[in-house]
Amino acid sequence: MDSKNDFIQSAQAFISSSIASVMTHRLYNDWENITNSCSQIIDVATKVLSINDLSPDTKYEALRGLYFALHNLALSSYLDDDYTTALNFLNNIDLNVFPLSAPLLGRCNQLQISSITNDSEQAWNAMLQYARILDEHEDEVFAENPIGIDQLLISRAYINLSLTYRGGLGVPRNLETAQRYLQRGIARLDEDDALAPLQEELSHYKTGLFGGLKYV
Repeated sequence: MDSKNDFIQSAQAFISSSIASVMTHRLYNDWENITNSCSQIIDVATKVLSINDLSPDTKYEALRGLYFALHNLALSSYLDDDYTTALNFLNNIDLNVFPLSAPLLGRCNQLQISSITNDSEQAWNAMLQYARILDEHEDEVFAENPIGIDQLLISRAYINLSLTYRGGLGVPRNLETAQRYLQRGIARLDEDDALAPLQEELSHYKTGLFGGLKYV
């Protein structure tokens, strides 16, 4: 029993320190070290998850480590325009545990469908279903402290949610709701590259002469 607990504690410390290391490498776009660290996280997390009678908290933390690593490997593939490999990683992630992957999953599905079928409506719908997960799990997404490409993907998701209501795409047209999605993204994100497209889109919303919003 002691040896099992010692291993779990050692594994948890390793996963935690490795996640911190990956986040540091993310700041410098050092994807070689990111992928190496993520492979090690997956190996250790998988060994923890193979142990019987794990406590719920231990299992949850091991899963989060595993999904964090899969997410970052998917990001690396996405940046290489390899959407098939990215989706293979992402499809092993439970979005209820790690919803940060939802914007990336939506974008990869959108690009993959567009490249195979050229069906823009199907691609849009594939993207939108995952953007809605961001909408439903916003606090959990930002609890992961997204940076870099994740912020850009989240920004795109907010814009797409806004476009849905601005254009009445499958929902009643509502400029106020469309505007609120942009404002939510601006309130949550903090990197200039992610904020700029939201701010540009928001600048088109004006109050009419007799009140009410218009898009110009």
